[in-house]
Amino acid sequence: MTSPVEVRELGSSDAAAFLALRERSLRENPEAYHSDVSEWEGRLDRVEQLIRENVVFGAFADGLLGGMAILGTSGRTLQRRRHKAEVWAVYVTPEHRGRSISRRLMERVIAAANDRGYRALVLTVETGNVGAIALYESLGFRSYGVEREATLLKDGVFCDDMLMQLDLRRS
Repeated sequence: MTSPVEVRELGSSDAAAFLALRERSLRENPEAYHSDVSEWEGRLDRVEQLIRENVVFGAFADGLLGGMAILGTSGRTLQRRRHKAEVWAVYVTPEHRGRSISRRLMERVIAAANDRGYRALVLTVETGNVGAIALYESLGFRSYGVEREATLLKDGVFCDDMLMQLDLRRS
């Protein structure tokens, strides 16, 4: 029997667990993220700032942080760009997949964006990540383009990103 999953906003006391999960996500799925693990290793200060300046959600299952998603509110500081927020760093560990954790995390992100008065959410997803694309589409996100060669991996391989947006006025 699997234990219940708790999805909640993370605070400073969760920074070390978040950092460990972030590093794991970047090692296991480098094609899915724009960051490289070397940019995060040991950077607890970076995580603490991230948690202070954004809305970071975590999913706890079996007593462990097994999933995360960020409502990025700090990256859009220009007056004319403040009506949108970004979703990033969505990840669920393989051992916690199949329990609708990504959906629950995304539902919390969407609710938080609505509560804060944003008009839209944007995200990028690697074009080969069909499971994530299907999830985002089921939540109302729509593709508005593809960024070719968005990410260059260490082995010289490029990954393309699908650009997606959710109009919160309709959700």
